[in-house]
Amino acid sequence: MRLISRPFDNEENITGIMREAYAYFPIEWGFAGSDGIAGDVVVDPLTVYVRVPFDGEDCEYPTWAFSLNELIEDAIDGSTILGGAVGEEHAPDFIRLRNGLNKLVKRIDTALSVCGPEGKADV
Repeated sequence: MRLISRPFDNEENITGIMREAYAYFPIEWGFAGSDGIAGDVVVDPLTVYVRVPFDGEDCEYPTWAFSLNELIEDAIDGSTILGGAVGEEHAPDFIRLRNGLNKLVKRIDTALSVCGPEGKADV
């Protein structure tokens, strides 16, 4: 994950304060009965956690959560016209988003294929 906004005047001010932020799907920790940071198993499989590790020995890094599903729903809702269709000016962007997500579904299916046919996503 890369820093795209700078909370300080220049990058030198954050050196030694913040290490690289990272994101992960807490659903990956479901097998352990956790969300990966001692919380309950996350129900929404499209939940993303973003952690910002600050220097020091403390492992209680600030963590933000958002749902990829909600993010996409909000984008669609903000780009629709009357009747619920995506506006013409936004259609190319949503086609790219859809195609990118389809590639990820295929990648997940390929990764699951070693589990046998029941491991494949029912899309």
